[in-house]
Amino acid sequence: MRNTKSSLYLILPLLLLLAACHSTPDHAKYIPKNALMVAEVNTKELSKKIAWSMITGSNLWDKLRGSLSKDDSAKQSEFIKNMQEAGVDELNTFYAYLKNGGPNSNEACFVALIPLKDAMKWEAFVKKTFTEANIKENKKRKEARLSDEIYAGWTKDLLIIVSLQKTPSNEYFEEDQPIDPALDNDLLLASHVESAFTVSSENSLLSDERFAQFEKHKHDLGFWVNIDALMSNYGSKNIDAMTGGVSLANTMWRNSAFSSATNFEKGAVVTDMLMYSSDELKEINKQYTPKPIEEDLVRRLPSKGLDFVMAYRMSPEAIQKTIEKMGMLGLADGYLKEQNLSVAEIVGAFSGDMVFSMNNYTQKKETLLFDSSDASSTFSNYKTDMDVLFAVKLNKKEAFQKLLNLAVELQMLEQVKQGEFKMKSLNQAADSSVIIMNDQYAVFANKKQKANEYLNNERAKNAAPMLVKQHVSQQPFAMFFDYNSWAKRTGGAMANNAADTLIYDASLKTFQNFVFNGGTLEGNTYKYRMSINFVNKKESSLVQLLEFGKVLQQAQDLRDKENEAFEKMLQQNAEGLEF
Repeated sequence: MRNTKSSLYLILPLLLLLAACHSTPDHAKYIPKNALMVAEVNTKELSKKIAWSMITGSNLWDKLRGSLSKDDSAKQSEFIKNMQEAGVDELNTFYAYLKNGGPNSNEACFVALIPLKDAMKWEAFVKKTFTEANIKENKKRKEARLSDEIYAGWTKDLLIIVSLQKTPSNEYFEEDQPIDPALDNDLLLASHVESAFTVSSENSLLSDERFAQFEKHKHDLGFWVNIDALMSNYGSKNIDAMTGGVSLANTMWRNSAFSSATNFEKGAVVTDMLMYSSDELKEINKQYTPKPIEEDLVRRLPSKGLDFVMAYRMSPEAIQKTIEKMGMLGLADGYLKEQNLSVAEIVGAFSGDMVFSMNNYTQKKETLLFDSSDASSTFSNYKTDMDVLFAVKLNKKEAFQKLLNLAVELQMLEQVKQGEFKMKSLNQAADSSVIIMNDQYAVFANKKQKANEYLNNERAKNAAPMLVKQHVSQQPFAMFFDYNSWAKRTGGAMANNAADTLIYDASLKTFQNFVFNGGTLEGNTYKYRMSINFVNKKESSLVQLLEFGKVLQQAQDLRDKENEAFEKMLQQNAEGLEF
């Protein structure tokens, strides 16, 4: 029974790739409103971009199986080959959702909704693969316990699989956990299947207009998070524990949710995200609508060797209003009063515009000695160097100066001269990190020269780098990572052996950069977009990912061979020491 459990876990990811999507399939109504998370795959769209044989015939499934016996591995390979003969409707949508196991339960319930095209084939498959399973009749469906923690129920056109998983997160914060009375696990699993088949229209997630609209748009992969339910069931308890029992009002997450729609396009994996804000914050969002980052703040960034940049425009007033809504303003002001500060004074110091950049990241190989008296005791090390800069636009310079003065009193900073501070450093010879400010900006940098160049606007006559102009400018939030440029400068450190070199070379040929931006507000919903951009702009990104996955497998095979050779050498050395 336990051997089939690991086999069954492989059904679920494969079913994600053997299902297809049309506009809001009928079985979506079985997703309950209280589901914590929902995942789906649209293989009707995916099938336009890749042949199924590339997936079902891929050796990557061997990686998913892990370190199993050869017998188990052979059974699972046969299982994957026969999946299309298991009665699954591969031209439909597969959903999987997670919900709380019960009001006093420390288990989460995982549920898979799998459309069937031939229930008789599925039943035959169960009898062949799960030989110990006892198939029972229950009303208009059949049920069977497939393993210790997995139960299945099916009708002529829908299969529902239920699994219970432990959720130990609360145990980190609660010493005395209530002990639930012993329950018949068979009855418990069966009750979850019954619950999954009897979701009313009022309790269906489709009754949430936001999810209903999300389902109407085509996407390859879909993901939904019920932030309200997640925080109410798990997050708030842990937050209360970490804040010493101080309860936070659920203003930040009441009725809030998150959705993401991912599409594998040619040359890029693109994910559009929606953050559905709490109803309680609607007025604040309307009053303080996000604005694009200050253009001058971005334009001053050094362009040479730009590896990473992140820019953000927040509203200090909105932050203060949100803290007040959460019922924490009085408490926060009480703590700050001891330092002669207030929340209003801190948020009022900044305009809300900030930018972070990393340039010229390098790792240089150096040879060191384990023992300075032994010239033969050498080892290799990689010394990292980069230019790091973080700049904020000031609103009230005197308020920010007050914060820096406090840091000096607490011996966190040392004032060099008016408007210039440096971080305490154990290495006096090092180019100590500094904070330098003028009337407009405050700049933190790990190199003083870079801070001064930024403040002196030495790039004023130059245009912003094209990639920054394209992906960062005119956005409330933006993040850009030039992987290809960064990797080329760190090649020596990333390719230490044959396996690493294989991955490194393939990554340079595959990945160009990573972009995450957005933050615009429509109604009460924030919109973001994330894209992983590839070097090859003409080939499907899904095909390229599968090819890169094959390289990862080849690299792992090399590591396995090296480990086997090393273990064999150790064994031979140990045998040589025996006498």
